[in-house]
Amino acid sequence: MSAMLAGPALAAALAKGINMDHLFDPYRDPVKRPWEPADKERMAGRIREQEFAQVAKLGFTHIRLNLGQVFLQESTGPRAMREEGLALLDRALDLAAAHKLALILDLHQIPVPRYADPGEYAALRALWRTLAKRYASRDQAILFELLNEPRIEDAARWREIVRELIADIRAEDPNRWIVVTGAEWGGAENLIKMGNLKLPNLVYTYHWYDPFVFTHQGATW
Repeated sequence: MSAMLAGPALAAALAKGINMDHLFDPYRDPVKRPWEPADKERMAGRIREQEFAQVAKLGFTHIRLNLGQVFLQESTGPRAMREEGLALLDRALDLAAAHKLALILDLHQIPVPRYADPGEYAALRALWRTLAKRYASRDQAILFELLNEPRIEDAARWREIVRELIADIRAEDPNRWIVVTGAEWGGAENLIKMGNLKLPNLVYTYHWYDPFVFTHQGATW
């Protein structure tokens, strides 16, 4: 399906989007708050069809589904994938498809993975390989966003990481559309530093918060 998202179809899918960050615990520290048995039912209760239906009724064309790692992957040891978590994600994808909504699967994990830690970086790569393989044959408009607001100052190293993650995904799904951003919180200037990766089926994105006092008014932190 991802190969069919081109030109007008891609533009239509991305025309009007909204974040859903309340479903999959993107702001949860996997080490300090590891997965618990009760989390499955709690999270399942959040995935409600009426919300997907409302988003579609309001005229949105896609959902940016903000994902945390804790429900997808063990926090310690070999960092195995959680089948029960993947099944919850499947349910959200099914509801989006039922209401003709495209999806951006956005790894929104905060705190972000520590790229310099070999185990954490290997887990990040394994996560994207798993999602790519699982959804390669889905007849659905799905884009992968590698990481929201990367916390890394070395633009050259981030560029390497992005290329490696893209290669991992494309090994399972050669035509997948992938959303990439620059280092250091994904600002416009850092996207420019990263430059054109000269790879097919990429969407480049940046975050713009100026004036910060207005865009973040009321933020308790």
